[in-house]
Amino acid sequence: MTSTTAHILILTLVLGGSALGARNSIPAAATDRVVVRLSESATDGAEVLGRLGELGERLEISGASPLFRLDRGDVSRKRELGLDRVFVLRLAGEGVVDRAIALLNEHSAVSLAEVDHVGRGGVGPDDYYFPSQWSLENTGQLFGNPGADIDMLRAWGVATGHESVIVGIVDSGIDFDHPDLDGKILPGYDYVNNDNNPQDDHGHGTHVSGIAAAITDNSIGVAGVAPESRILPVKALNSGNWGYYSWWTSAIEYAVDNGAHVINMSMGGSSYSSSMRDAVIFAYDAGVPINAAMMNENSSVPYYPAAYSETIAVGSTERHDYRSSFSSYGSHIDLCAPGSSIWSTLWNDTYSAWNGTSMATPHVTGTMALLLSREPWLDVEDLRARVRDTSEDEVGQPWEDTPGWDQYHGEGRLNAYDALLAGDACSLVATILDSPATVAPGSELLFTGEIRNDCGVARGFDGVVLEATGPANMSNILYSGSIQNIASGAAIEREIALSVPPAAPLGDYTIEIVVSLRGITIGVASFEVEVQQ
Repeated sequence: MTSTTAHILILTLVLGGSALGARNSIPAAATDRVVVRLSESATDGAEVLGRLGELGERLEISGASPLFRLDRGDVSRKRELGLDRVFVLRLAGEGVVDRAIALLNEHSAVSLAEVDHVGRGGVGPDDYYFPSQWSLENTGQLFGNPGADIDMLRAWGVATGHESVIVGIVDSGIDFDHPDLDGKILPGYDYVNNDNNPQDDHGHGTHVSGIAAAITDNSIGVAGVAPESRILPVKALNSGNWGYYSWWTSAIEYAVDNGAHVINMSMGGSSYSSSMRDAVIFAYDAGVPINAAMMNENSSVPYYPAAYSETIAVGSTERHDYRSSFSSYGSHIDLCAPGSSIWSTLWNDTYSAWNGTSMATPHVTGTMALLLSREPWLDVEDLRARVRDTSEDEVGQPWEDTPGWDQYHGEGRLNAYDALLAGDACSLVATILDSPATVAPGSELLFTGEIRNDCGVARGFDGVVLEATGPANMSNILYSGSIQNIASGAAIEREIALSVPPAAPLGDYTIEIVVSLRGITIGVASFEVEVQQ
């Protein structure tokens, strides 16, 4: 797409995306399946059908499958939450969902049966479109108010994130070939088509991903809030920009099981779901925040997952710091972020400006990724408090943005710079002691590793990996387990003996030790050594 075309392609995602899919084509719920929570756990679908007995035959239940996976992730926690008892029942007949729900809720083997509801998507670098990205740096361009932004240039002076921080984008997928996202996309999953290719066929997910973490300062396109982070795409919205709650539920579980540190859900449905709430609680217990869009109804009607107490609910502001005219509000809102006329990546390697709380939410998600790159010990409530407490209050219309929390702006408009400054900038420092300059094949490479805590409080790690790169590469896990805390000002040392194979290729090697917490790098030390005869 030429730049001229890109400039006129300004789409509005109010009420689910009028330009990219008619809202009246979205069904209210699945007509061929229901979600049940059993009274007791079951091992497979056949056992479920056996327990339902005659009722299963009367309802023409053609099959049952578990909604949650028990072969990955924190299985014990899933069992504690009863996720091993949640199944999707497939109905052979159409238009029997209401009857099935009523009868299943009366059956002794079922503790809860519910509809599979449908929700929808709410739609200083040299990057080409950065001058139009008022949400990151508002200088008054496009007739906006200078300073009505999230203070991104100063925030990048503090942190640009780290590749070890994984941002889970539960959405319509992603454009894997987009030049502004190239090299930072992890393998994901597609729950719409049940395959491992979450290619975007709508554009919503690619747009959201670019706001959160597009490559920055690469002379093209746009700048992402957390440019060093990687993206885990999980497709749970179809080409019409809507999806079943069961897709969303599975997507949350997948993102947590596959290492996401923060999850973005720029989507919402007006019906409550117990099973989706279970997945949200699973993420919450794992320390993974879910940032969710308030949606675009300009009303106080709650949308889920934003209305669950465990998520962070995000509303939208425009370039004057006023609440966007479409942004929903209510008692569950946490804060706002820019969401009107936001430039970002689009499928087919293009760019466009869209509107929606969908666009506001990834600003918060990207900011949390920056925070975690510096403070990986922060849990969900720590992160919620940080972005809320440092948001800018009383910047909107005075009759809406009143002092303190209000139902229109929450605690205020996100300020990424203030959120970073309010944190603990210390870390664990890794150091290599007594490292040799040369080593012979068939011998041992002996050195000492030290991890020191320069924080004012005790901090810990749960992983240490040794990597050797050179003519031959290797990786060795030195530690993986429970968190090992180090007192403030203290250090631990360990003598390390690395066996050099007799057939090791000669040459120069870099030996690196990476210390991590929850998969996020918090300390790195390295030295050079030559393997020679």
